[in-house]
Amino acid sequence: MISDDDIESILNGTLIWYYTMCPREAWLMAHRITGDQDNEFMELGRVISENSYARDHHEPDFDGIKPDFIREKESGTVIVEVKKSTRFLEATRFQLLFYLYQLSGESKLLTGEIRVPEEKYVESVELTELKKLELEDLIGMLTELIRQPKPPVPELKKFCSKCAYQMYCWSVE
Repeated sequence: MISDDDIESILNGTLIWYYTMCPREAWLMAHRITGDQDNEFMELGRVISENSYARDHHEPDFDGIKPDFIREKESGTVIVEVKKSTRFLEATRFQLLFYLYQLSGESKLLTGEIRVPEEKYVESVELTELKKLELEDLIGMLTELIRQPKPPVPELKKFCSKCAYQMYCWSVE
């Protein structure tokens, strides 16, 4: 069983993103079960992240938070997450909200930004009181999921065929 200290140390934006997409995948990740690292869609995501916005500092890691990059503007600090499509915007919003939540004690004005270079899409994300409550509920549900001794049963979703964890859910031939 995972302790509360362990849960606190493994909670991150990526886990939040996966939880909103697929609780089973989040449970597997939280329990340090690794997906297929050669999955072509994971590789595509890495390439897009590395090659987009090349002059920005990529994947700064501070306080356990690892956004794609950070921009300093006159209006404050912008935490930026880059994705390959707008397909999973709600998950990306919660990922960014988690980063903003974790950094909310900073004295700087923080906002988030979702960028999808292929679609020329940019969306601003702010941590309002309502969004903070929604995120805290989500974190509570994720924490309870992680404490479970077994993962939830698999649920077939449209993106399962592209998932790096499909071998833990479905027989792949």
